[in-house]
Amino acid sequence: MKTARQKTARPKAPAKAAKPAGKPAAKPGRASTYSFDRVAPFLDLIGEAKSTREAAQAIGVSKSTIFAWLDRHKEFADLYARAKEAAAETLVDEMLAIVDDSGEDWVEGKNGPVFNPEAVARSRLRFEGRKWLAGKLKPKRYGERVDLNHGVQPENPLADLLKRVQGNAMPIKHETFEPGEA
Repeated sequence: MKTARQKTARPKAPAKAAKPAGKPAAKPGRASTYSFDRVAPFLDLIGEAKSTREAAQAIGVSKSTIFAWLDRHKEFADLYARAKEAAAETLVDEMLAIVDDSGEDWVEGKNGPVFNPEAVARSRLRFEGRKWLAGKLKPKRYGERVDLNHGVQPENPLADLLKRVQGNAMPIKHETFEPGEA
């Protein structure tokens, strides 16, 4: 009489075929669904200053998939960088709109218009956030200017004098001074 183990014995799996030389092993997981038609709407959203997470969700992929595509596809990485630069321009346009909008600065009170400091503070916060981000996305154009002079200014008369004298200085004689000599 056969035992339960003997009855359900499975046939052995065939041996794996040798992989051809020169071909890398396939990575596990789903195949990449990257195509220009798929990423074009993503890049448009990035150019509109949407977050990477939000733009990735709009095309039905995860943020990690976007970063994997950036690593694998150079043309996509270049287009992504250009879209980020466009996002800086979008942010500047939004900043101008925030500055120009004074619609909620004054609200109707019991005795007439009343200044609304909360709306002004919120507008300032929205402006400063966009300003900071635009400076990070396009630092040469919108970033903080860095002074590399370190306190020495070209119009400083002492600096000009030092420059002129440097080439004309006489060598120092190495004589020893004896006390009592004058």
